[in-house]
Amino acid sequence: MNPLTQKLNRHEVSTALLVSIVALPVSVVAFFALYHNNDLFWPVACLGVLPAIWLSVAIFTVRDLLKRRSWRQIVGVLVLVAPTVFVFPLMSSPRFWSHRLFSSHAVESLPQSNFGVAFNEKFPVCVQGESCTEKEAVTEARRNFSLAEEHGWCCLLRVTNGRRDGKGKVSAFHVVLNGEEVPVPQSGPLEMARVALKSNNDIRIQLRGTPDAYIHVAILYAKAKLP
Repeated sequence: MNPLTQKLNRHEVSTALLVSIVALPVSVVAFFALYHNNDLFWPVACLGVLPAIWLSVAIFTVRDLLKRRSWRQIVGVLVLVAPTVFVFPLMSSPRFWSHRLFSSHAVESLPQSNFGVAFNEKFPVCVQGESCTEKEAVTEARRNFSLAEEHGWCCLLRVTNGRRDGKGKVSAFHVVLNGEEVPVPQSGPLEMARVALKSNNDIRIQLRGTPDAYIHVAILYAKAKLP
């Protein structure tokens, strides 16, 4: 093998590094797109394949180690992959879903280890696929859900109104659970109210607002007695 070929082989970019170089910006863009609008499919799809990317990078890195490839490239792989690992904890943060991840304002939240999720869904004023041309529209949605098991202490209904920047907020909403209206305050971006659940439940949401407005409704059950 001539000296030029040997030099090129020594400086060849590894597959693990190439995958990492692509994965990092794609993950960052998908993360911020989902933070801006949590109803987009492609950011969820991109972030959903991150574990597969990590596995492939690990396999390629082990191969590079066995072939004694450049340690600088291996370090580069670790530096590029590490930020993508923090995406999932950030996405599970209450600040992420209340659009206050980069805000100093306090977010009313609950200890996630003490709560499970019984219901979790976004309700837009304009349903995807429908044409909304009114400056302010009224829409209604209805869902049925069941509890797989009885929970000792139940429950908190949490409503997030719009985005952190003040956009996407509905002007009014009503939540009816099992035939009874839930008195949810509407003074802030994140509000809660105590509710009771049955084995089979019916929830009806009525919204009024601009076509891009929405609320996010979650019902949490407590694993310990609520204060």
